[in-house]
Amino acid sequence: QYVGCHSIAVPVLKIHDDVAKVQADLGEAALRLVEDKQAAAILLGCTGFLGCAEAIRKRLAAAGYFIPVIDPVPTAVSIAAALVRNGLAHSQVSYPPFDAAKQIVGFETFFSQR
Repeated sequence: QYVGCHSIAVPVLKIHDDVAKVQADLGEAALRLVEDKQAAAILLGCTGFLGCAEAIRKRLAAAGYFIPVIDPVPTAVSIAAALVRNGLAHSQVSYPPFDAAKQIVGFETFFSQR
């Protein structure tokens, strides 16, 4: 059950300039969600936070909270690998196969560089 989100004041391209501060800020934001909104899990909302989950887990544990902190990058890769191992794919009803004959508009600059 979604209970809310908190952001931290860091532009995506500046995340790795001071990782320790980013991790501390994420830990505090996560703690607020747990204490104020009773969050039962934390899901990081930016792939730029790759590697920050453990620091957040430790911050929450220090406050007595032992809940999952989900890093979307390894989670998505693990799920994709599991789907491949099990011979599963997305629904072609919801996501029909790519129509190579369909005209693609708006990317002329990109395609002209190939």
